[in-house]
Amino acid sequence: MSLNISAVLEQLEGVRKSTNGYMACCPAHDDRNPSLSIREGDNDGILVHCFAGCLEEEICRAINISKADLMPPSPPRRKNHQLIAKTSNSSLPRTVMYSHSPKK
Repeated sequence: MSLNISAVLEQLEGVRKSTNGYMACCPAHDDRNPSLSIREGDNDGILVHCFAGCLEEEICRAINISKADLMPPSPPRRKNHQLIAKTSNSSLPRTVMYSHSPKK
């Protein structure tokens, strides 16, 4: 499951807007001055960084989410094969041929 940035911010205290995203009190340690940076990455994932040194895993555990929740949503799987020939002659074994087409 992938969360949006609003869902993550709702679980934090002392949230304020910053130049590159948001700052908040880190839930993984006793934080009185916001040391946790939260922002959206280029790929729509959520980036968190604690300037006091807490690990991403510790931050996620403190707000009961997984690192996978910070990842961007997976695009739907798409078949990358296309049908190029199919025999119709009943005297031949039925054959289906596929060509692998590169992902776009």
